[in-house]
Amino acid sequence: MLSIGGPYSDWTNVYSSDANRQSFLTTALSAVRTYALDGVNIDIEGSYFATPRQVANLIIDLRKTLNTIGRKYITLTSDCIAIYQGVAVPDPDVGGNPFNYMVPIIQLADTSIDYYQTKAYSNWYDGYDHTSLDYLQDVYLNWRNLQGYCKGCKPIANFKGVATNKLLLGVVGSPDARKTPEYAGPQIIRDFKAWLMSKGYDM
Repeated sequence: MLSIGGPYSDWTNVYSSDANRQSFLTTALSAVRTYALDGVNIDIEGSYFATPRQVANLIIDLRKTLNTIGRKYITLTSDCIAIYQGVAVPDPDVGGNPFNYMVPIIQLADTSIDYYQTKAYSNWYDGYDHTSLDYLQDVYLNWRNLQGYCKGCKPIANFKGVATNKLLLGVVGSPDARKTPEYAGPQIIRDFKAWLMSKGYDM
């Protein structure tokens, strides 16, 4: 996969003109073709100044561009707070707020996106410890738009949530990978799997 972006990356140039936008698409296509990659991962965490509609339109155009060379994947990486039932959904034409930033993007471009990878280890979520089972459960429920653990909150209206076969929860795989408090260990994964099965939720 060609991974583009990352924490606090600057996408200003991509959205500054139609010519730059087209250059981005052409460059991404060239890299995928040249190195026989599976597709493109767009990592927009920390980069919320663009409007959700701008991001969605770029993804839709990227899908059309990649389709010219066969079946390729598009994944989207974001902070887990990008879907959260405790706050309002932003206007798709207004950027700047990470909370629920992904909701309008999903509503506009879901058919062009193969997988969503959310960082389920480093963002605030209803006050739960990042290494707790409750934290993973709450992230999962919010991204599926099932009833989350936020007191007094309800699922987001007119939003179907992310399908289970497209949702990837990223967790820290080693205490050496990041700061130790974000590493939960393998037991938390086993407990989360058992919880999914007990609730009848798809894996």
